[in-house]
Amino acid sequence: MTQIMCVTPSAGAGWAPVTTMAQLMSRCLEAPLRLVHPARDYSRARRLLSLVPRRRGSKGHLILVAARPGDLLAMVGGAGHLKGFDSVSAWIFDAFWDDEIPRMARRATFVDHLFVPDAELVDVYARATRTPVTWLPWGTDSLAGGAGSFTTQRSVDVLRLGRQPRAWDDDEATRRLLGSHGLSFDHCPPFSGRAEENQRIVRAALERSKVVLASGNASSAADYTHPTREYITARWTDAAAAGTVVAGTPPRCHALSLLPPDGLLHIPVDAAESGIPLLRRAVEAWTPKVAGDLHRHARAHLDWRRRFGTMAETLGIESATLRAELLRLHV
Repeated sequence: MTQIMCVTPSAGAGWAPVTTMAQLMSRCLEAPLRLVHPARDYSRARRLLSLVPRRRGSKGHLILVAARPGDLLAMVGGAGHLKGFDSVSAWIFDAFWDDEIPRMARRATFVDHLFVPDAELVDVYARATRTPVTWLPWGTDSLAGGAGSFTTQRSVDVLRLGRQPRAWDDDEATRRLLGSHGLSFDHCPPFSGRAEENQRIVRAALERSKVVLASGNASSAADYTHPTREYITARWTDAAAAGTVVAGTPPRCHALSLLPPDGLLHIPVDAAESGIPLLRRAVEAWTPKVAGDLHRHARAHLDWRRRFGTMAETLGIESATLRAELLRLHV
């Protein structure tokens, strides 16, 4: 039997893509899911307890979906989350904070296999933990969108989604600038406290837009982004699934090679005015066929179900539901 534990700072907003992915994983792998949202840093007692050798048993697989490396500690506690599992694996999404890898993982006694979304970090984690590490990149639920969005025109030319470089960060200034060039604009949709609702809102916003503004962390930094390591997130994969072109400065990372080249528009981000000609051409070139091509690429290369397939094969997990879901991607 397989069990899943998803540990994120909150239930909605920025972590909604991971939370809803874990819910989809639970269904595909036929595994019960426990959602955990730690309210504070892990205690010294928990850290000490994590150093006690793990006792293996016959309870099957435990898969931890972790926001950060330190969340490996969520598997340790008075309830004995690890007790009796014959194998434990973890998929760490913000794996670039490798300085947070807890001692339990560095001793290679608690975790049997690690998955990281950044190919550049596979060797880093393998050296640090002496544990097998597999690249399992970001994905998207390409089957969740509305089919009608790929057969009709769209009402929004340019959408703002998430953090932006300074030149694009003022929504009203962006609206005025784009409007002066005949382009319509919509600001970032409001966040919901519920992960599923949040993802529906984002998906709907993408599906009514031709182009979405999004830049990598090197160009649009925040206190929660890494200062030097670059990476893609759900903005890029969800946009492809929605048939929406992403405009900005994309992150320089290996995972970028998974995205559809026709869905990436490199525009200057230091001065908004300089990106207008490129945006206008992208908006004028957008057609339902463009959307359909991007969506088909997402189904073939980016869907979460394909990530689950890699994980299941790696860990020796069998699931009839997953096999059926993978077949749906070819319909």
